Amino acid sequence: MTYFSKTDTAKLFENGKAENQGKDHFPLVRFYLNGTGGSLLITEIRSEKPLIAYGLCDLSHDLPKPGLIDLSKIANYLASSGGEMKRDPHFKAKYPLSAYVNFAKRRRLISGVRSILNNSTSSHE
Repeated sequence: MTYFSKTDTAKLFENGKAENQGKDHFPLVRFYLNGTGGSLLITEIRSEKPLIAYGLCDLSHDLPKPGLIDLSKIANYLASSGGEMKRDPHFKAKYPLSAYVNFAKRRRLISGVRSILNNSTSSHE
């Protein structure tokens, strides 16, 4: 299954290079985990492990956290439970991942970060 466009893949791999790891990247892609209420914000992928991403993961257990995300395991779990991993075509990050992490720690969810941080009513972040 293809999760990312060629442009996104190139940028995710660039962010995942050794010299760029540990930087506070802006998320490039958001996935909704339909069937769970969860979502993912992805900032980087290392080329040697293209199905392991780094970002913010909210599996809808009220415990969103940053870290490594095994995309194939999530997709397999969703497929077996009738859910799917669906990309948000409107997502464009306005903040680095740390802002989303701080919001998620306070609110225990990823959704709604833009309206809180930017006093906006848009639902795309």
